[in-house]
Amino acid sequence: MTSPITIRSRTRHARQRGAALIVGLLLLVIITLLAVTGMTTANTELIMAGNEQVRLNSFRAAEAGVDNAIMFVEDVGTTPLKCVKSEVKPMYATATDRYANAAMYVGSGGLIPGWGVNSGEAFFYAIRTSGASARGARTEISQGVVKILPSSGSPGAVITALPLAVPACEPNDPE
Repeated sequence: MTSPITIRSRTRHARQRGAALIVGLLLLVIITLLAVTGMTTANTELIMAGNEQVRLNSFRAAEAGVDNAIMFVEDVGTTPLKCVKSEVKPMYATATDRYANAAMYVGSGGLIPGWGVNSGEAFFYAIRTSGASARGARTEISQGVVKILPSSGSPGAVITALPLAVPACEPNDPE
């Protein structure tokens, strides 16, 4: 004959077997949700990093256009408000990132004494550059350039032909 203690312990074990299974399944669901959330976050961050890289590529292309325009600002001449545009150019030989720039002479003036030069003339140019990356990101940069040359004119003359609002001299579309 079985004792009452043995019967009670068997009944208690029979009730606890299903509880362990349910707790195990709940923990498995929680771990699965954490893993899916982690993968989703990682994918989102990867896309965001790629977008930032594309944006920086277009910015670098636009900066290359500014550098190119500064190197050739003498080719613009001194005809007031004449817009000179470049062709669309790749950033370097094998690049898919492109830029185009436009430069315009906006005026000249003398230098103020004490600026490190006794006598000189300043020529003012406005440069606008548009850069585009391979995935369609675009950046536009406006830059002013001053070219200073020694002159025989009187020192300390004020700026004579610099307009307050420079009209737009838009570069070609680099797309």
